[in-house]
Amino acid sequence: MKIDFPERYKLKNRKNKIVIGIASLISLLGVGLIIMAWTMSSNIMHPSYTCSEEHFTYCGDPSQLGLRFEDISFQSDDGYDLSSWYIPAEQSAKAVIFVHGHGADRHEGMRWFKAVHEAGFNILALDLRNSGKNIPSFSSMGYF
Repeated sequence: MKIDFPERYKLKNRKNKIVIGIASLISLLGVGLIIMAWTMSSNIMHPSYTCSEEHFTYCGDPSQLGLRFEDISFQSDDGYDLSSWYIPAEQSAKAVIFVHGHGADRHEGMRWFKAVHEAGFNILALDLRNSGKNIPSFSSMGYF
């Protein structure tokens, strides 16, 4: 025995299915947006980095270029020790400070060390927080 519902119940049932479908789609898009935002912010705040000679040309230290250097560190205002290389030039008061880009370290500027040093400049190449030999932290994109 088949029960035949009136047309108004069938129409209401279709409308409910459409509303549930739209609500499900909006919910899935919202969850996807949250996951994408979380992933993007995690990559920005905690970038991963591996030195590659294909990208940076040099992954060793300045002795790889035949340059004498000192491994130094200094403390930031918020207490982090920041590792650096100091490459002195003979009798020069001029200096260049190499600061790497986001998601890199002091190796990034090594391709220019030799030319800058031969031009008579002292060089300070430093690792910013959360890069190189420094303690893992978050990258604040300019706040610290």
